[in-house]
Amino acid sequence: LLAVGLILFIIAGPYRVPVPKPRKSLFGDRASPPRYETELVGRDRDLVAVADLIQLKRAVTLLGPPGVGETRLAAQIAVLAETGLPDGSCWISLAPISDDGLLLKTIAGWLSLWDGVDLDGVVRFLSDKRVLLVLDNVEQLKGAAPILQEILNLCPGVRALATSREMVLPSWQTYRVRPLSMASSSTGERAKPSASALVFIGRARRRDAGLQFSRQDLAAIEEICTLLAGLPLPIE
Repeated sequence: LLAVGLILFIIAGPYRVPVPKPRKSLFGDRASPPRYETELVGRDRDLVAVADLIQLKRAVTLLGPPGVGETRLAAQIAVLAETGLPDGSCWISLAPISDDGLLLKTIAGWLSLWDGVDLDGVVRFLSDKRVLLVLDNVEQLKGAAPILQEILNLCPGVRALATSREMVLPSWQTYRVRPLSMASSSTGERAKPSASALVFIGRARRRDAGLQFSRQDLAAIEEICTLLAGLPLPIE
C-alpha cells in the first residue's frame, strides 16, 4: 500500500515531489513527521526505491554522510505512509539519547504510551497495527538492533525505517542515500539545472521570489553545488 500510494503521489516531474495533505497522527501530534517549507528535490527515484524495499523487507536503513538528506527523505516517506498505511506512521527522534537503555522508553514515549512501559507493553500496543515506525538518528545507539528486531518479529504489521550515518542494524536492508545530481562538464547551454542547482535556486527564491538568474549566474550556482559535493544541507 505504501509503495502504491507513493507512486500515485509522484506526479510533479523528475525533480519535485508534492506533499500530501497532513493527517493527524494516530500517536499524537508529536509523532507526526516533520514538515518542511521547501520542496523535496531530486529524490523521486529514491522515494520509489525505498518504498519498494519497505514493502519487501519491512525494515530499511537510510545510510548516508552528514548533510546528504537522509532525514529529509525519511520525513517525506513518513508523510506518504500517513495516507498509504491504515495506521499511518510514527516519527521517533533518537537524537537526544545515546544510551541503549533509554531506547525502549523513548519509543514508548513517541507512541504516547505510559511511562515505564516494558517491551511486552509496546508489543501489545503495536501487535494489531499496520504502521511505519521511522527512527531518526539511530547511529547513536549501537545496541539498538535486538530490541527493534524483537518488535518487528512480534508485530507483523509494523514496518520500520531508520536513518543512520553508520551501520548499526546489520540485519536490516540498507539503502545508501547519494548526493544530489550535479552538472557535468559537458552540460550544454540549454541543459536544465541539476537537482543540486534547483535546491540552491529554490532556497534563494524563498528569500526573494522575484529573483532571476542569468546564464552566468546558473553556471556559478552549478560550480558552487559541485564544490559542495551535491549535499543538500550545505547547499541550502
